[in-house]
Amino acid sequence: MKRESNDFLQLHSTDWAHLISSVALATLKTNKFNKPMALPVTKDLVTLKKYLDEQMENLTNQLLGSKDSKIWKSLAEVTLTRVILFNKRRSSEVAKLLSTIYKKRSSWTQSMNEEISSGLKPVEKLLLKRLQLVETQGKQNKKCPILLTELMVAAIDTLEKNQS
Repeated sequence: MKRESNDFLQLHSTDWAHLISSVALATLKTNKFNKPMALPVTKDLVTLKKYLDEQMENLTNQLLGSKDSKIWKSLAEVTLTRVILFNKRRSSEVAKLLSTIYKKRSSWTQSMNEEISSGLKPVEKLLLKRLQLVETQGKQNKKCPILLTELMVAAIDTLEKNQS
């Protein structure tokens, strides 16, 4: 009886993968294929951006005034949300950003050679001045670039100073 039950379990496990599991996965993929993707309205994204920026400024000023852990946590959450929204990245990629990597980031203006900068358009030069690049580890250990605005950098620096 023990041998028969083991044979049945082995037969069941091999049949499950071929007959049921693959069909179920194919059905899930087919159902996802024809579903419309709901995109957020631009007005809502702009409203959210303004709210997050205001919160980052207010919480940064509050944290400089009083060293409260609740304010620190709120600022960290708002900053994380803003970075995810700005970069349109997975939250895990941004969450993997370590403070050591952030501190070691290089400045584009310092590492730029003159030949490359002469070929840039004025808009591109302005973006180089306003944004900072940090690379973190993404899926399958690939580099994931994360752009930070001046406000994000100020918030992250404030979080770093008041971490203890």
